Amino acid sequence: MISRSAYAPDEPAGEALQRVVKVRRDYNTWVASETLEDYALRFTPRSARRWSDWRVANMAFGAAAFLVLEAVGATLLVDYGFINAFWA
Repeated sequence: MISRSAYAPDEPAGEALQRVVKVRRDYNTWVASETLEDYALRFTPRSARRWSDWRVANMAFGAAAFLVLEAVGATLLVDYGFINAFWA
């Protein structure tokens, strides 16, 4: 019969020490900020991430205008056919 001491460690079970190098620690604190962690923006300079309110509003207006023009073009295509919509 095998004694129980063969399976139990002599020292009390505590938390294992983990050695974390400074580069990894810095990276972990950097990615903990969810505002900075985005795959598309990971290698983008920090200056390009800070947009003014005017720039954001202008971009939203441009996107809305694009969608309106797409809807107008689709309406012309459905109502008048491809040839007439193409020449319009």
